[in-house]
Amino acid sequence: MGAPSPAIMSLMSPQTPQYMPPSPAAVPSPSHIQQPSPGSAQHLLGSPNYRASNTSQPAGQFSQSPNSTNKSRAPRHSTTLFINRPMLDTLLSNYNNPFTCDNINTTPDKRRCCVLENLISACLLKRHIASTATPDKIRNLLSIRSNELMSTSLLHSDLCFYRFSIDANNFQSLQLSVTPTKDGFWNKNMIDTLVVYFAERIAVNPFKYNALISFLRILGAPKDILQQFINIMSFELKPDPRFQWNLKWFPLVPPVVQSTNNVLQPGMCGALFSNHKILFFIQLEHPSRPNNPVTIPMVFESQTGTTKRAGAELMPNDYMAQRIQNHFRHVTAQILEQGGQPGPGSICNYIVELLQKLDPTIPVGA
Repeated sequence: MGAPSPAIMSLMSPQTPQYMPPSPAAVPSPSHIQQPSPGSAQHLLGSPNYRASNTSQPAGQFSQSPNSTNKSRAPRHSTTLFINRPMLDTLLSNYNNPFTCDNINTTPDKRRCCVLENLISACLLKRHIASTATPDKIRNLLSIRSNELMSTSLLHSDLCFYRFSIDANNFQSLQLSVTPTKDGFWNKNMIDTLVVYFAERIAVNPFKYNALISFLRILGAPKDILQQFINIMSFELKPDPRFQWNLKWFPLVPPVVQSTNNVLQPGMCGALFSNHKILFFIQLEHPSRPNNPVTIPMVFESQTGTTKRAGAELMPNDYMAQRIQNHFRHVTAQILEQGGQPGPGSICNYIVELLQKLDPTIPVGA
């Protein structure tokens, strides 16, 4: 079999827990295996141990040698599924995945992910969700035990329950559902935006563990911050025709960032929360300059309530920096003139100002 897929390797980076195959002692003997029903996909999802057979023996059937002496006991709630070669070919086929369309779950070179790759990736993402949502890693977001199937991870915040589950219709994707626990904050558009953004930007190939962490940090943010980021996701998913720029939020530190002290490296989590500051990255794209997007590191300071462009140490020699700062000063002045105070609820005001009024002209020599 060929080299592992880049999608799987991205989840197996040194920053993520490594998958350890079961030891031979953990593989149950046929005498202790409950026979699964033929063709049952639930057994593939619920089994931590997989075994493939290249024989033409029908799925769900096995034979045992009368001289078998393996007395190891099977782990509780485990099942070994025997599959034949045609089934294995279907699982590993990159170009004949009946469960995905052409533009979903594809690699950057538009290669379709095979059925097994999607399933394993979804399972790994779900495992990372449960292990990441701890108080020492993400504030205000806790993983709780669920009485549902093992294909579900359940997180709780002050505002709602977040349920991450593997799609039971095809076992090809990880889905998010939101159950509000407080009235007066959530509406259908906000919930739909979160669900769609997770499905189309986070839980897709190539799978990035750090992008998942950034998304979870947003879910655990205070409600004013969460609402602003949901608005940013909405701007990306449904561009407003009144804006001259298109917006993209970076869940990862973008490649153009050049941190002078090497604190930030491209590919790290792109949503950083400290006691008094939030750092995140957006990108603006304009039709008149398709090959020259504008990447903006943005900082929200909770002590002053202001939003501004991050220091020049992240992106030196950025000719758009002064224009962006001028627009941000203008927004702050407008808020003060109207008798208000800048705060977390005004983050999108600064972004909308850029989307509507930022000059796309490229200076000579830039």
